[in-house]
Amino acid sequence: MRRAVVEHPGYFRVSQSPGATFVLGKQVVLRSTGLFVADQKIADYNQIVEEVPRVDVENGVVFIGKARVRKGMTTSRKKLLAIGIPVLAVCVFTLFLWYLAR
Repeated sequence: MRRAVVEHPGYFRVSQSPGATFVLGKQVVLRSTGLFVADQKIADYNQIVEEVPRVDVENGVVFIGKARVRKGMTTSRKKLLAIGIPVLAVCVFTLFLWYLAR
């Protein structure tokens, strides 16, 4: 479902399109009445999708709760890049000079 949210966010506006059906997997279907797996309802639509007014999103008052949010790079990765990129640049420059000297 996470992939479907990212790739097809319009699928999750089912409440605005009564009767709409979106196939999310082999036997997974999202309808305005709920989420179904193998034609068996496993959750109501409101348990799966929370609609948030655009104003709240723009003003930053949306609380994500327990959802995993991807954060930026860790400090150790930043340090590794800060050291690795200049070292790589020196190596490439040295090889370039060696190539010209041949």
